[in-house]
Amino acid sequence: MILYHVSFNAIENGILYPRIPESRAPHEDKSIPRICFADSIENCLTAIPGGGRALKNLLFRSKVMPISAVLHVYHINTLTVPKENLVPNSEVVRYVPDAKHTGEVWVINQNTVCTHQIIEVTNAHVKHGTDLYGKDVYEVRYLEWRPLGELPLNAPEIIIEKAKARLQIGAGFSIRSVLAEWD
Repeated sequence: MILYHVSFNAIENGILYPRIPESRAPHEDKSIPRICFADSIENCLTAIPGGGRALKNLLFRSKVMPISAVLHVYHINTLTVPKENLVPNSEVVRYVPDAKHTGEVWVINQNTVCTHQIIEVTNAHVKHGTDLYGKDVYEVRYLEWRPLGELPLNAPEIIIEKAKARLQIGAGFSIRSVLAEWD
């Protein structure tokens, strides 16, 4: 089975390290270092805090500004992960309340080298709603995209990096967070 991990910026050398996510839903596990994957790019974006909203804002901006809706997609084959390091969705749901809707799967106890692909999203249906705790949720479905051979000069991570002083964005910022709040 192929699993996906999505990011709004490149991950150095395509190596993912287990960690406890800084942004978590209420009642989500805060003790198990893990690498989060899902069974589709759409489910990854839905599962990432602010991911669907960031994509929605980015897609809108890409229609009216010279910025590309670029994502970094990392994937692995579950056959390359020792069984004891792969936490199936049926177990993840005990630790992450929305995992039954996102297909979230974890890799634990190991660094993971992934295949990296840069894609440009051309269209997606992003549905806004609220979760069990009253927090905004942006569910991503029907993603249309095309592969890119390299990172374009109008990728969000390049544009935002160049403009961070003017936009008063501090060190340690997240491209996803900037895009999610870009209303």
